[in-house]
Amino acid sequence: MRSNKTKDRFSAPLLQGALAVAVSAHAGQIRKGSKRPYIEHPIAVARMIQEFGGSLEQIAGGLLHDTVEDSDLILSDIESDFGPIIAEIVSDCSDSVGNPTQKKSWESRKVEHIRKLGRLPLERASLLVVACDKIHNTNCIVNEFGEIGDDVWRIFKAGPEKTVWYYSEILNVLTKKREGLGLQSEAVVCEFRTNVEKMKGFLNKRCSNG
Repeated sequence: MRSNKTKDRFSAPLLQGALAVAVSAHAGQIRKGSKRPYIEHPIAVARMIQEFGGSLEQIAGGLLHDTVEDSDLILSDIESDFGPIIAEIVSDCSDSVGNPTQKKSWESRKVEHIRKLGRLPLERASLLVVACDKIHNTNCIVNEFGEIGDDVWRIFKAGPEKTVWYYSEILNVLTKKREGLGLQSEAVVCEFRTNVEKMKGFLNKRCSNG
């Protein structure tokens, strides 16, 4: 279970700096399928990392995890400003960097990212950050499904089957590496698994009705 009693550390200079960079990098961006500012996502991920007992570097990594993938920032910028550990977290959370026109196909990027995560050592700080990123994403999917039903799948270009496949594969990787998720590893895996199982249920119901 996530702790809501954890002392708020967002006032730490490191996190204030990371938040400022994230706000700037995501300025004008909105969440896929909504009108909500994109910055709400990395802030929610960082809060979750904090609730699961993550370190300051992991919380900062949560704030910055999409900056290189979704803006003009490059990893060397992150390393210069925040150090190698946080740059490593951002790199591990990214399935593509650089010019979006040069990206590989969605499926190729996801397969490579899954393999990349599977090779990470258990002591890698990014494992908890990846987990919280995916938990928040799947939280949003589950909540959106409750509001708009099957229309939620229209948000994802890959379609429902591949979307559920991707999160299921990430869950499998993180389950095997749960020792690297910190003291609340079981709670992390449980929350992620619950969301994935709900998504599978939505998909199965859709298929049976189709």
